Amino acid sequence: MITRRATRSICLALGAVALSAAPAAAREPHLSVSKAKAAAAMHCHGKVRGARREPIVLVTGTGATGEEAYALEKGAFDAFGHPVCDIDFPDFTTADIQVSVEAVL
Repeated sequence: MITRRATRSICLALGAVALSAAPAAAREPHLSVSKAKAAAAMHCHGKVRGARREPIVLVTGTGATGEEAYALEKGAFDAFGHPVCDIDFPDFTTADIQVSVEAVL
């Protein structure tokens, strides 16, 4: 019987082997969205820096902006008490997913 600790050790070892075998270019992909554009797509509600509770990143599905999704759930987020940051993905997350995910990076 394999214990949880042994399973965890095996997973960590396999991950380390995979990372060491990967070429340097595979570790850091080229980003096509500028840092300024990605930063402008994120909107935070509540104090994030120095927050007492861990901030939540709201990642929407297709067809809505982050602000629209936040507005729908604002009451629940307020009751939960954590600061929230939402992201407006390019083209409402209906375009190239590889470009959209860069907003989260």
